[in-house]
Amino acid sequence: MKRTQRKRGNETKRSYKKRMIKNVVLFLLCASFCTACGNAGTKQVEPVMGTTLPLQNEIESVTGDTIQENESTLQEETQKTMQEIYQEIMEIIEQPEMVILNDNYIANYYGVDLSLLEDYLFANAEDVIYADTIVLMKVKEEASAQAMKDVLDNMIAQKKLELENYLPEQFQIVEKSEVVVSGSYVYLIISEKAEEIQSVITQYLN
Repeated sequence: MKRTQRKRGNETKRSYKKRMIKNVVLFLLCASFCTACGNAGTKQVEPVMGTTLPLQNEIESVTGDTIQENESTLQEETQKTMQEIYQEIMEIIEQPEMVILNDNYIANYYGVDLSLLEDYLFANAEDVIYADTIVLMKVKEEASAQAMKDVLDNMIAQKKLELENYLPEQFQIVEKSEVVVSGSYVYLIISEKAEEIQSVITQYLN
């Protein structure tokens, strides 16, 4: 009986020692793991800090692209068709009754090659006693701008011949007029209020 109790006591001690050893091993393993995690956490900071500059550059790039897009959008909004510019002129500046000329008249009477134009508008005073004329053109290629200027110079010369002996006051208005070339745009304003009209045009064509 005593031997049995002694034997059980020895087994209990051995089990206790095994548990203790097992706990110590587990503790050491956990400590090593935590140290490794701590080091890993520290190492992760370096790549993040290292990517700060590229990230900043990327942000600046995106911001720059956004600014360019906004400028492009703004530029598109400020660009108007010849018809829209003409309408604005008529709304802001008082003019005699005007008539917009059709393609056949422009091509046949003034000799304009419309295939060279991307956008255009020709308008004359409806009443022949007025010399008022508004011509707005945008050529497809800037190389064609001079040819269009020559056409409008001929228009001025023709109007002078028509008015010189009949309407001297209107003749003076025509004589003061000149063709303007600005990049792809060519225009002619014959009017007592030519300066006011041109100030509207230059907002969009220059």
